[in-house]
Amino acid sequence: MSTVDTSCPICQAPLAGVGAEQAELHVNGCLDVAVLEDKKKQKRATIAQPRAAPISSAPRANTHGAGLTAEQMLMEIEQTAMDFAAEQAGGEPVYAEQPAASGGQSNGRPLPAHKRMPHTTFTVDAFKYGELDFCTGYFLTHFHSDHYGGLTKTFRGHIYCSRITARCVVSKLGVDARLVHALPMHTRCVVHGVFVTLIDANHCPGAAILVFEVPRGHDMVRIVHTGDFRANRQHVEQISRVLNADKRRPLLPDAVLGENAGGASPRIDYVYLDTTYLKPKYAFPQQDAVVRAVAEFCGRVDGDPSFLPGWTQARYAG
Repeated sequence: MSTVDTSCPICQAPLAGVGAEQAELHVNGCLDVAVLEDKKKQKRATIAQPRAAPISSAPRANTHGAGLTAEQMLMEIEQTAMDFAAEQAGGEPVYAEQPAASGGQSNGRPLPAHKRMPHTTFTVDAFKYGELDFCTGYFLTHFHSDHYGGLTKTFRGHIYCSRITARCVVSKLGVDARLVHALPMHTRCVVHGVFVTLIDANHCPGAAILVFEVPRGHDMVRIVHTGDFRANRQHVEQISRVLNADKRRPLLPDAVLGENAGGASPRIDYVYLDTTYLKPKYAFPQQDAVVRAVAEFCGRVDGDPSFLPGWTQARYAG
C-alpha cells in the first residue's frame, strides 16, 4: 500500500506515513468543511451588504466546448463552478409537521418538507435529521457526503438505494448490511406497498432518479425525485415509460431503456428537481466533450506525473 509523505493542502495537517486512501478521505472531508464554511460566509456577507452590480450583464457565450483544449475546458468548468459558488445565498427551508413520537429516535432537528415524500412513510437524503418515528424507508439517491450526511454505522433505519450506492454505504460507512436494501436500476420494485423505480441520474456511479407511484384508491400519486442529476432527453422518455407502463406487469430495464418515445406525457403530481445549475448562464459543454477533455488530461498525467500537484503524486505513483 502506498503512503503519503506530505501534508493536507486544505488544513495543512501532516499526512506523513498515512495510507493513500486515508489521506484522500481526509482531504475530501476538509474540502466538504471548506465549502460549507465558504457558503456560510457568503450568506452572511450577502445579508450584511447589498450585492454589487455585475460589471457586464451580457450572458457568457455558450460554446459547449467547441475548439477548446483539455486545459481550457477544465479552466472553463472551474470558472463556472466559482461563479456558481459566489451566488449562493439560500433561503429558509419550509418544514414538515412531524408525527407524534412513537418510541423512535430523532436528533430533534425539524424535517424540511421536501425531505418527506407525500402520501408515504419515506424520506429522501434525510439522514442528518436522525431516525424518524414515522419513517419506514430512508432512500439515498447517491453516495455524496452532502446527501448521506448523518449516516453512520450506528444508524438503524432501513435504507433503500442502488446497488453501487449500497456497496459504498456498507464498505465505506460500516452500516449494517442487513439494513441496506439494494434496488436494481430501471426495474419497478415494490417497497411497503409503493411502486419504486430507479433511473440512472447521469451524475456519479450509482446515482439514481427516484420514481414513486403510490396507490390511492383507483389512481396513483406520481412522484419524481431527481436527486443530483445531469438532465437529458432520455430522462424524460424513461420516466414516461415508467409511468405509462401497465402496473399489472413487471417493468424491466429493456422496457425502460427502449427506443420508443415513451408514449403520452403522463401526469406527475410532485417533482423534486435538482436546480443547482438551472440558470442559463451555467452553460456547460456537452458531456462527450468533457469526457474527451478529461481523457486528454489523464493522458498528459500518464506521460508526465509531475503535472499533478505534489500531494497527489504519491497516490498516483502507488
